[in-house]
Amino acid sequence: MNKIDFQEVIQVYTENGWGKQKDYDSDRVMAIFENSQIKYFAMQKGDLVGFLRGLTDYKSTTWIAEIIIRPSSQRNGIGSKLLNELIKEYGEKSIFAETFNGKEAFFEQRGIKARRNMIVVSLKKN
Repeated sequence: MNKIDFQEVIQVYTENGWGKQKDYDSDRVMAIFENSQIKYFAMQKGDLVGFLRGLTDYKSTTWIAEIIIRPSSQRNGIGSKLLNELIKEYGEKSIFAETFNGKEAFFEQRGIKARRNMIVVSLKKN
């Protein structure tokens, strides 16, 4: 992870509408990634184009915190490659993900299905 420029990570967030540059602190973003057990980065020509970050207990459950790809690189299979890598490594465990309405098919095509009667609840703190 030493080679990752966390300013580029912040750019990927902001290009996708996840806040503005001023909303992020690169040291905090780096700490978030350092404290996540799962992190895959997609690079093209030396530039960060996307990433997957997740958490796991290594025994039964894996959570996908986020898969996010630069808009200019979306629909090129990058997110699929990142998710397939996670499934390859952690597929023997239950995998959970939150997603935006209309994006469920991306996960369902890879066997991560919406579960009846389950909803996402959260308490968001900055």
